Amino acid sequence: MIRKAVMMLTIATGLSACAGGERERYQTGIREPISMRDDGDECGSTLVQTYVGLRANQTVREEVSRRSGAEVIRWIEPGMAVTMDFSPSRLNAELDQDGVVVTLRCG
Repeated sequence: MIRKAVMMLTIATGLSACAGGERERYQTGIREPISMRDDGDECGSTLVQTYVGLRANQTVREEVSRRSGAEVIRWIEPGMAVTMDFSPSRLNAELDQDGVVVTLRCG
């Protein structure tokens, strides 16, 4: 009986120590930021793939800009001259002849 009581007391003490540590971690207010971006996605293209297939009107352009968080967005129309330099923080939005978003990718 005493052995069982000592064992339960030991378990309870261990659990309270774990809970105390968890409580202290949250009391400091330090939390790991959550990012919905895939690894290596500096321009936020993974966050805006739902806009592929939509006409790039003013509302869509504003939403892509806001949701991606990209520093620069390059809206590329058919036949448009663009530089070949690679910038991982730039979002390239390629449009078709009707102004519909075909691809959204970093570059």
